[in-house]
Amino acid sequence: MIKYLYVFLLPVWAVAQQSPELGINRPGLFLQGADARQSVLQNIRAMGAAWFRDGPSSGSDSAIAHFVAEVRQAHEQGLHVLVNIVQLDEDYSGPLTLNRCGWREKALSRIDTEKFSGRLDRLFKALTIAGMPVEAVEFGNEDDSHCYDADVPEGHIPSPPETLTWLRGYGRFLQTGARILRAFYPRAKVITFGMAHGGGNTAFKDPAQLVAQLRNVDGVNYLDQADGFGTHIYASPADVGPSAVALLRQDVWALGRNKPLWVTEFGFTNATAFPNKKGQTLSQGLMELMDSFQTFHQRVSMGPTFFFSYYSGLVDDQGHSSGMVDGSGNFVPAAIALFHRSWGLYWGSPDQPWATRRAVTPADVALIASYHTRVKPQIFQPSAWSIYRDDNPSLQSCRDSGSVDFENGGLILKTLPATRCRNKYATGEIITKDKRQFGFFEARYKIGDIPGLNNAFWLTTDTFEIDIAEVHYPNYIGCTIHNWALKGLSVGVAIRPAEDLSQGFHDYGILWTGKEIIFEWDGLPMTVMMTNGAIRGGAVTRFATALGAFAGKVPDDPAGHNMTVEWLKQGGSN
Repeated sequence: MIKYLYVFLLPVWAVAQQSPELGINRPGLFLQGADARQSVLQNIRAMGAAWFRDGPSSGSDSAIAHFVAEVRQAHEQGLHVLVNIVQLDEDYSGPLTLNRCGWREKALSRIDTEKFSGRLDRLFKALTIAGMPVEAVEFGNEDDSHCYDADVPEGHIPSPPETLTWLRGYGRFLQTGARILRAFYPRAKVITFGMAHGGGNTAFKDPAQLVAQLRNVDGVNYLDQADGFGTHIYASPADVGPSAVALLRQDVWALGRNKPLWVTEFGFTNATAFPNKKGQTLSQGLMELMDSFQTFHQRVSMGPTFFFSYYSGLVDDQGHSSGMVDGSGNFVPAAIALFHRSWGLYWGSPDQPWATRRAVTPADVALIASYHTRVKPQIFQPSAWSIYRDDNPSLQSCRDSGSVDFENGGLILKTLPATRCRNKYATGEIITKDKRQFGFFEARYKIGDIPGLNNAFWLTTDTFEIDIAEVHYPNYIGCTIHNWALKGLSVGVAIRPAEDLSQGFHDYGILWTGKEIIFEWDGLPMTVMMTNGAIRGGAVTRFATALGAFAGKVPDDPAGHNMTVEWLKQGGSN
């Protein structure tokens, strides 16, 4: 277990500074059936997204009920929801003409405030009754463009009176929406509309300067209502990072740094323009774009960044326009790159015939979700386990029975001062007395809150070792297969979720079949290793802690920092 783990530790440069949280757009998902919504939301969460963006397109009772159901399903997947509120036809009195985009023109200055207020009141009341939290609401969408707000003139630069009309219209829209939202959700964040940055003579050249003028419209500071500024960043494939940063800088220069920028849509002006002249693939361009957000975030506060979208904005491996999932139901290459980036996934060593990594698929997401929810946890029966003792000189702790505590059906592996070994401290290890082959293995545990402590859950056959999770404070997860017939030659993956894993319990597991092993964390597949039938035979299940420099610098007094296991799921046949 420990001898070869150093191969998978991340270098210092890989412990990246915090990136903005990832969100993904999927407009109109609430109109789909429950199963379709579930599948999409599972895949979005599997991408490493923390946020999901959508908004209702009607104020009817049925539309509100469907949107409430969508919000509930998103939260069940562990996603926060950015609710996007735009003006709808039903918010207006009288006929509306069609614009060049084929939509009915809806000028915010002419909205019927009473109708708009009533619609929002019904929506937020329904969400409240359902017990659904609302974390953030974005009011408007690309309202610096004529198609979304008919107060924006076309064919000429806006005159001062036209600009004032726009300011009054959007300002009142924002003010009314924020007032109703906070009557139900006082702590919800209010985000201004995502700016389209349309430029040219058909839109406001610098939308951030326009939004900044909302600080004083007829003596009213409408931006007092806002907790963040929405913006849309569509980078040029020819110059990905610089083109994105240029737009972000333009926004900051006008709006200042006091409130964060929320990139409520991001992508490329033309995803089919890759490979670009620099030879970048779409996947590489997407990574550069996310790198630019991360670098900018070190200087300017940013909220979540939302990729647009789940069903568009990318290309498949044949170069055809696509969303995150291609026609065969697999994640497209750029989506896989996004997946690796979001979870901080790094390969540890070359593939082998008995452990060949492949990309996670939507089918894997659905499969793991079914096992995660269906298989029932088991309590720890002390009689089913053997306590392992050793005094390995390569470690900074021995393993001793005094460090093993079966408590309330769970397990605590304690770090204690040693009394019966050469090392100064003792940790614990247990091994099942029976063996199991294949099946779903999962444990919920909380790691010790210090560096230098390895918190391990793994299986061993006569030949192979399957490290389901070797977890180090604060956020390192190592998933590895060792072949002891080849002196421990190993294939592994390192995962770095963007959170402190010692602050709560998390689920770590595998689905082991005769053909492959799917490694999962909190019900989400992280990587798949095809074993090609090589890993067979009964395996014992093991839990252990150990102190060693391979897990970080061991503190002077690590005693009292323990691994706590709440439950275990064990599949397979004895």
